[in-house]
Amino acid sequence: DANPALHEMLGHKPGLLAGTAIADAHVAADDWELFAAALQNDPTPQRFAHRMRTASGAVIWVRGFAQAVRDDQGAVLYFEGSIEDATQRREIEEASRVNAERFRAVFELAPIAIWEEDFTAVAEWLAALRAAGVVDLRAHLAHNQRETRHLVSLVHYVDVNPAGAHLISAKSTPDALGKVVPDNPTPELLASF
Repeated sequence: DANPALHEMLGHKPGLLAGTAIADAHVAADDWELFAAALQNDPTPQRFAHRMRTASGAVIWVRGFAQAVRDDQGAVLYFEGSIEDATQRREIEEASRVNAERFRAVFELAPIAIWEEDFTAVAEWLAALRAAGVVDLRAHLAHNQRETRHLVSLVHYVDVNPAGAHLISAKSTPDALGKVVPDNPTPELLASF
């Protein structure tokens, strides 16, 4: 049996899915057959993500849970479960993965020095200064070099590309990340910060 939502998801008229083999709706019948074999051996509900084919021939990604329903002797009577269309989510995840790979390639191969930095703690400190009544942050920091040194120490350097490591004569990424800001920054560095 299948509810109206499944009929709609797969593009079938109500009632037409009953009695059909679920493996036939899968793009790769093995996906279902291997999953069904796993359900036979495990009494707990199992998560799955498969590609299915709609009545029009379109391929969609579905995800959900299924479990084996057994008789009193433990024999499998049938499988039951729920699924949802996860096509849009998969497309977004794939686009995100591709973008991350592109960023990584540009980052690694760029001939200019690039540092990836996390200024979260700096932003929180600056927000606390504003909350304490500091209106002109630039003037405040120019007159309080100890506080500026503290802010510089709050910057978390996440990564550096090979060009950045080469620029500061570092032997490795960890070595470069440790050399970005000296323990005793110069007044010029503090002013630029």
